[in-house]
Amino acid sequence: MTWHPAALAQGHPGLALTFAELAARFPGEGWGTAAHRQIELAVEAVRSERRPDGSLFGGLPGVAFAAALVDADRYARLLGTLDRLLREHTERGIERLDRRERGSAERDFDVVSGLAGLGAYFLLRGDDAAVRRIVGRLVDLILAEGKVPNWYTPPELLDDLSAATYPHGRLNCGLAHGLPGPLALLALARVSGVEDESVVRAVQRASTWLVDQVVEDEWGVNWPYAVSIDGGESRPARAAWCYGAPGIARTLWLAGTAIGDSRIRDVAVAALEAVAARPASVREADAPTFCHGLAGLLHITLRTANDSGSGTLRAFADELLVSLLDAFEPDSIFGYRDLDPDGGAVDRPGLLQGAAGVVLVLLAAGSGVVHRWDRVFLVA
Repeated sequence: MTWHPAALAQGHPGLALTFAELAARFPGEGWGTAAHRQIELAVEAVRSERRPDGSLFGGLPGVAFAAALVDADRYARLLGTLDRLLREHTERGIERLDRRERGSAERDFDVVSGLAGLGAYFLLRGDDAAVRRIVGRLVDLILAEGKVPNWYTPPELLDDLSAATYPHGRLNCGLAHGLPGPLALLALARVSGVEDESVVRAVQRASTWLVDQVVEDEWGVNWPYAVSIDGGESRPARAAWCYGAPGIARTLWLAGTAIGDSRIRDVAVAALEAVAARPASVREADAPTFCHGLAGLLHITLRTANDSGSGTLRAFADELLVSLLDAFEPDSIFGYRDLDPDGGAVDRPGLLQGAAGVVLVLLAAGSGVVHRWDRVFLVA
């Protein structure tokens, strides 16, 4: 079992989000008390760390995100302290990007570890100054001129496996670690009132770049995991939130909505409808969990079906819901188990790759109501 107490991904903050949602649906059953206890445990875990992590899914921003959603008034003092610390983290993140003379580290700008994730939190909090600070730096990242886009990651800034796969560096296409994270944040910020013309130009440029990377297969629109800087062939990605057509399509839907471009939204719907047409074996979304499995795919499909009115996507959402319910394992510890890369089942309670994320998606699918928790994934 993977467990990191202070992490939103696999720790107490993620459980707090799930218990808070259960409390909203089933009042008087003790879920609210359970949610508050998870916040207390998350804070204790952070205090025990010598140098708390500054990433949304791994550290302080995730604790703050959970506290803000569980009860912002009750945790006002805690949130005031965390907001101050996170503004400092933001400045350090911007400084890291500014120091790069050649390309950017994905962890500095993405949603999981970087500025896009911090922006998601400050957008939730309604901190206009912090949002504009982050948005401004991401706009600069996207609009910077050069032979290659400035979100290019050189091999020395990749892990060993990725550097071996992309020896000349890469341009990451995934929502979790690539360009779609900053793009989704810019789109959501614009809808929330950040109306600078530079934001529109950055949204247009990033959207155009993603559309230009489309690879067609026999079912339709798809994307690779990343684009190799040397022009080498890239294999199509799995169909998931983290990588592949679902996460990218949802980002393009948000982008098209933000700047009023129906063509971008049409690509988004076509991409998800192509996912629906592919056999499950081709999608490779075998795990039931959010990050790279059925729960994330279902949630994105539901969101986009409701927004677009696509009958194909509504039918696909019904199909995915049945598959997710069928994946329930009553004899397992948490009811749902994640799959490791080798295909082995593993018990995980957390939000990103565990049962807590599945529960949130099932609650949303069953009621049609989402109480802002999916902002953490930058899908709404």
